[in-house]
Amino acid sequence: MSKNIAIIADVHSNYPLLKTILDELSVTKIDTVLFLGDYISDGFENNEVLNLIKKYKYVIAGNRELSICNYDGYSWNQVKQFQNLLYTYNSLTKDNIEYLKTLKHYEIINLNNKRICLSHGTPNNPRQSVFFNSYNIFDSLIKAYNCDVYLFAHTHEAFCTLYKNKIFINPGSLILPADSPSSKYGLLDLNTLTYTPRSITYNLENMRNYYTNHDFFFNNNQWCNLLIHTNETGKDYVCDFITFVQNKAKKENIKIEPHIPNELWDSSFIEFMQINHLKTY
Repeated sequence: MSKNIAIIADVHSNYPLLKTILDELSVTKIDTVLFLGDYISDGFENNEVLNLIKKYKYVIAGNRELSICNYDGYSWNQVKQFQNLLYTYNSLTKDNIEYLKTLKHYEIINLNNKRICLSHGTPNNPRQSVFFNSYNIFDSLIKAYNCDVYLFAHTHEAFCTLYKNKIFINPGSLILPADSPSSKYGLLDLNTLTYTPRSITYNLENMRNYYTNHDFFFNNNQWCNLLIHTNETGKDYVCDFITFVQNKAKKENIKIEPHIPNELWDSSFIEFMQINHLKTY
């Protein structure tokens, strides 16, 4: 095994970027890759991505994989909030759905005499957000797992923090960045525990065309607009939009459980795009 390992997270169905990075790693003879979840949804090449990832040993589930695995088969129908996930569910092969069900929520592994904790959010909550200064979370993880390295994803914000002689890393996202408009992953030297962030700048026009020239765009037009603007700016318009809808619902006393009403979703989208001066494709 190479002393260097690669860390990849939040692929979100973008097969071309994943293939580019894995080919690059192959050339540099790095064959050990740690995958931290959210391989599917927000795109249309779900099966292609999973067929690549299945070849690797260290793969854990993210919240998107868990959503697909826990889907009841009917509650997303005709609900705009869930059309992206429904598209993903319907596109996946039976074999790939079964593969997702085998993935662990987190994993502790030993490589080169280093103890490494892999999680999407945290081991107890794949949806928990961990940031560069989440010291209370760091302390609880050190106490619970006593690892040398802790790996996270989910926030789409890259960081590397040295704290109490432990290393805490989020490699950033392969797509839909929440920090800067580029595709990110990381390399970790297992001998020295030196971390090297890596990034690839993608062509914005090509990325926009990648989404708009597929039926995924026509089936998920509003969601795709948020994805496109997130990719182009590195500003998380996806999460910002959900927060905007939640705040609007609270202000107008509209019930949004078990799902956001389609009328509220539509009106909020129009208002959100106007407020943020975003073009609608």
